[in-house]
Amino acid sequence: MSSVRVLVVMALEVESQGLFRERGVDVLYTGVGKVNAAYRLTRRLAEERARGAAPLVVNLGRLGAESMRPGASSRVAASCSATWT
Repeated sequence: MSSVRVLVVMALEVESQGLFRERGVDVLYTGVGKVNAAYRLTRRLAEERARGAAPLVVNLGRLGAESMRPGASSRVAASCSATWT
């Protein structure tokens, strides 16, 4: 049985405060904005696919909130996901 590898995606390193890397979790920092996120994640997934890998992608962040305190939470009203095979 193979284990699932997780790839956490975040805009900025400050959002994670280094907690994921300290625990050995692979993190992709994309920079702010949808275009940066789409470009960098697409590129990374293409590299992963070329190696025969398919990580579970978990996208985390502050939802663009400039005043959100570390450790605070926000309620998401809607989400969307897609799977490519």
